[in-house]
Amino acid sequence: MRRLSLLLLLAGTAHAEPVDWWTLDRNLTVELQDRDLDAWATQLANAPLPTDPHELTHHFDLFVRAGRLEDAERSFRALAEINPSAPQAKDMAMFLLERQSWTLSRELMETFPHAHPGWAYVMVRAWEADPDTIDAWLAARAEDDPAEDFWLMERLRFRRDQRTEASLIAELEQGVRRTPTDVDRALTYLKAVKATDPNQYNPSWLSKAVRPDSAHDAWRLGEELARVRPAAAVSVLRDALERPWTDADQQTMDRWMRMNTAMMLPQDPSWEATFRDGVKGALLVALQGAGQVEEAQALLEEITAGGGVSMGLSQLAGQVQAASGTQVVQGQILDQEPTRTDDISYWQERAGYFTGRGEHAQAVFAYEKATALAAGEPIGPGGVRGRHSQILRAYANYLERHDHAERAASLLHTYLALADPAGGHAEQLVNGLTTLERDNTRFLAHDDPVLWAFLDAQSPWDYAEERLLWRLAKNALNGPERDGVWERAAELCGDDASRLRVLGWVQTRTEAHARAVPHLVRAVQLSEGDDREGAAFTLFEAHLKLGDWAEAEALWTEVRGRLTPREQPEWLSRVALGAAVAGEPDHALRVWKQRANLDRSDLRGLEELAGMKSRLASFYEDLARAHPDSEALGNAVDLLR
Repeated sequence: MRRLSLLLLLAGTAHAEPVDWWTLDRNLTVELQDRDLDAWATQLANAPLPTDPHELTHHFDLFVRAGRLEDAERSFRALAEINPSAPQAKDMAMFLLERQSWTLSRELMETFPHAHPGWAYVMVRAWEADPDTIDAWLAARAEDDPAEDFWLMERLRFRRDQRTEASLIAELEQGVRRTPTDVDRALTYLKAVKATDPNQYNPSWLSKAVRPDSAHDAWRLGEELARVRPAAAVSVLRDALERPWTDADQQTMDRWMRMNTAMMLPQDPSWEATFRDGVKGALLVALQGAGQVEEAQALLEEITAGGGVSMGLSQLAGQVQAASGTQVVQGQILDQEPTRTDDISYWQERAGYFTGRGEHAQAVFAYEKATALAAGEPIGPGGVRGRHSQILRAYANYLERHDHAERAASLLHTYLALADPAGGHAEQLVNGLTTLERDNTRFLAHDDPVLWAFLDAQSPWDYAEERLLWRLAKNALNGPERDGVWERAAELCGDDASRLRVLGWVQTRTEAHARAVPHLVRAVQLSEGDDREGAAFTLFEAHLKLGDWAEAEALWTEVRGRLTPREQPEWLSRVALGAAVAGEPDHALRVWKQRANLDRSDLRGLEELAGMKSRLASFYEDLARAHPDSEALGNAVDLLR
């Protein structure tokens, strides 16, 4: 084994490129359109073990699909010898979990503890073992991967299911108390408490027990603590403000800023002012949440002294002053009106402030002023009025939140009627209108000339037009109205491939599949590349819905590229089911064989073909006899029996 490990390690250095699981998995699916899965897997199983991480991952993928789980295990253990931190391990674990290979998935996660598959909890819940065994397994994974919280949170999830989380929370608390300067450990404890019940496991004690080493750590702890215990966070954040700024804080803050902002930053900036502004903002939130009204008001006045209230702080400022009953900041805002009356930002700040105070009329007045000023700005590239669209959406969102959704729709519609229907500003307004619609609302009339003018002016049709046409069709309340929408849209389409594609897609989403087919056929004829593939797939869906399985199958080679490797077997199952329902079992079995060759371990859809049970049983029994090393084939036989 030592010699093998060394050989694998040396070989692995020759292939430094990371393995892209999704590309590898997709390419394998393409290859299996023309190769026999079982014969290929047998050939690889009888060959020497490869020493390249790409090849080993490829072998693992193929072996799992063929149901040869011992060979799959051999592959990933060899991969671990080459690269114990292989980034594709997470996707490999998900690959097994999707196929309910619980035992092998556990072995893979033991081998690669850094693999954090989102479905790990599904395996845990399906594991037929005593709770202590499962808990010990999860604890071991957390110990193997101490830099991350993933396995700890999975353990906590399990303990919550077992209603035994209290002792785990207590264990985490003791860890914090033993290492009071370890803020990361404290934050992990806080994360666990928030995931359970902050009322039962009150984390307020952290403010006294934890002793951060730096001002930045105190800020981190205080900001997170403020989300659940604002009163406790106050002292932590005050401590962060009172600490002297150190070189270590500067370096930490510089790393944080460069990781969390897309802006170009100076080479050697000082971040102390930025840090203290951030802490003060967090402290203001904590004071407000803790009901410490006078302290919050005093800090707010300090923050706004000389510079007024920023847009980001304006709503919180309104909340603070509403609670304190004072109007110092309000006075500052109102005093600025004569000199800033034509400043759009001023009215946005003012709208936010009065929103925070809960003074609806004043907030609406400020939004109206900002909206009117922004409407006068010049039109930018693409026919977009950047700030006008932004303010209108913010105003509409405000109205919707305050139970005035119909008024919000009217506002956007008014400006849409004034806009150039071919411009980008009109598109943004239409997006706002469709966002306001709900299942129980009908703000967009199916025959609205303004909306149809927009559709007529836009080319090509894309997401905005698709959503709008869908809403117009849904808002047509009876058959004649819906027919009118289809006829009017068809008139606009002509030979515009994008319009035909959108119209056909919307019709398939509103159960008008027969109407969609001719539009989609024409769209396929007129389109190229991704657009052609998209139209073809929608046509494929329509044929399946109409029971035209043969027409759907004829499109398969063109549409399968749009599907993930996990989706391809599912959609081929639908084709097979369509043939079976149509009374053509020979074709159904032929398609199912094609589908099964992509992945023997994926048995979804098999039970739906109940009328073909004997044919399918014979198929799988023959395969199982020929390939006894495949657990998946045995599972299929058992399922059919």
